[in-house]
Amino acid sequence: EQCHDSIQTMSLGSEILADVCELLSTCVNWMGLGIQLGLDYSRLREIEIERHLNVSSCRIDMIAAWLRKEDKVMKKGGPTWKQLIEALIVIKEIHLSEKIFEKLMKQRKVSNPVRSEKKKRRRDLSTDEKRSVKKRKKEMKKRRKSSDTDSDNEESGETHRYKKRKIIHKESGNDSSDNDDEKEEMTSKVKRKIIESSFDSHES
Repeated sequence: EQCHDSIQTMSLGSEILADVCELLSTCVNWMGLGIQLGLDYSRLREIEIERHLNVSSCRIDMIAAWLRKEDKVMKKGGPTWKQLIEALIVIKEIHLSEKIFEKLMKQRKVSNPVRSEKKKRRRDLSTDEKRSVKKRKKEMKKRRKSSDTDSDNEESGETHRYKKRKIIHKESGNDSSDNDDEKEEMTSKVKRKIIESSFDSHES
């Protein structure tokens, strides 16, 4: 922003007369612009008479007088881009003021190579950061995939052990059931013997 301000407030000289004339080539109200830039009305009338009301010639002489800092130009801020833009806004030449502003913005980019280089470095750094982030994401995805595979293997092993324990438990459960059946059969036999012996003793 400081660079941009310095361009706007930089004092202009007669060496850029052609540039300014080209930028203001469509400005018809050259006299109103001259008054806003600090030139006396009497001087502008003299220019008008000398140039026989030729708008283009009058405009050139008016701009030349402004760049020479005639009359009250310095009281208005001197011949600067900022002063020219403000004067154009006052006389309702908004399009021309925007045209000059755009020119200054382009000059700013060209005249500040250090800033352009810094911007380029930031852009390069941003590209490197993006690559780094992409690489980290790829590594994390690879680790996650490896972790999922290990988890699946562990779960498969755990399932296998569970099934094995279940089979063993089932087999041991069958043995226990067989033992219970044998015990029950033996108990029934003992009961029958007791009943038979009690009947025999009663008869005798």
